[in-house]
Amino acid sequence: MAALILGVGALTLAAVTLAYVSGRRSARWAGSLSQPATVIGAPATPSPVRVMARAGALEMETTGSSQTVADWCRQSGGLFEADRVWPEPAAPLTTGASVWTERSTPFTLVIGNRQQELRGHGTTVAEALASVGVFLVGRDYSVPEGNAPLLWGQTIAVNRVSERLEIAQETTSFETRWEADPDLELDQTRLAREGQEGVRVIRHKLTLLNEEVADRHFEDAWIQQEPLDRLMAYGTKVVIRQVDTPAGALEYWRKVRVLVTSYSPSTAGPSPSSPYYGITRSGKRATTGMVAVDTSVIPMGTRMYVPGYGVGVAEDTGSAIIGRHIDVCYDDDELIHWRRWVDIYLLAPEPPEWGIRWVLPNWPKER
Repeated sequence: MAALILGVGALTLAAVTLAYVSGRRSARWAGSLSQPATVIGAPATPSPVRVMARAGALEMETTGSSQTVADWCRQSGGLFEADRVWPEPAAPLTTGASVWTERSTPFTLVIGNRQQELRGHGTTVAEALASVGVFLVGRDYSVPEGNAPLLWGQTIAVNRVSERLEIAQETTSFETRWEADPDLELDQTRLAREGQEGVRVIRHKLTLLNEEVADRHFEDAWIQQEPLDRLMAYGTKVVIRQVDTPAGALEYWRKVRVLVTSYSPSTAGPSPSSPYYGITRSGKRATTGMVAVDTSVIPMGTRMYVPGYGVGVAEDTGSAIIGRHIDVCYDDDELIHWRRWVDIYLLAPEPPEWGIRWVLPNWPKER
């Protein structure tokens, strides 16, 4: 015998057999049909019938004015949409007829941040979920567990567990390599080849709980693209040129923009009583015409022309003289304070190749 389903549900929670027969009312009726609900079916003209209801070993005999199954359900407390009834609610009801109903159980379903009030069928949590079209697949689980008994009005939380792969890329920087170009003039550079960043691919397996990442597991990584160094060419071709000075034209082999400061024996550090007072790195006594340099940029002994100062010779060093920075020397009674950027000229002849720093540092920065 098939049952008519009036809503969501597919599994049995409790079956109640109702038979319309003559007889007396039993005091053992459990009263499980007393929940308020909406009945499907229009009211019919009442006619007195005598009804006996059976629910397992329990019996109840009633007399009412019911002409259809829907009428009887309405008089007995109503029928929820998820409840099952046979025959259908519109079927006529006469004395001696039989009606079967299966009441649904209310519960609260929680999936992630969503909550619904539902009614279902079955004796376990899993059966109730299946009766409302909710199924546990793969690693999904419910709280309480699926084999736990279904209780009236309980809350059932369904946790959806899924996995997916996450592919991420990270870049690795490239280096800049310098190569000499004998056809390019000194202190000129050109880009010989563009650099290219490397690409490293990383793969993780993500475990998601209700669409939120619950675990990230590293799987593997590989190089998708190797970095390619940028190639810069620097000039090694020395060209002798001339610069006009108050003393006449001078030949130079390199022009360098530097920060120029000044000093004298009394401002160099050691006191006049010190045996090192006024002594330069070359061992000579400091005087006008000497220049302190960074020897990694300008070799010792290099003659240079400094506009506004004159010709000087690199014969000293200093702890603060680094990179493109020179310190011109004066006698104590002639000291002029300098601190400005100037183009200086390294005078010919040029030093041997091993004494030339082909690519000059870019510090300090001119402001």
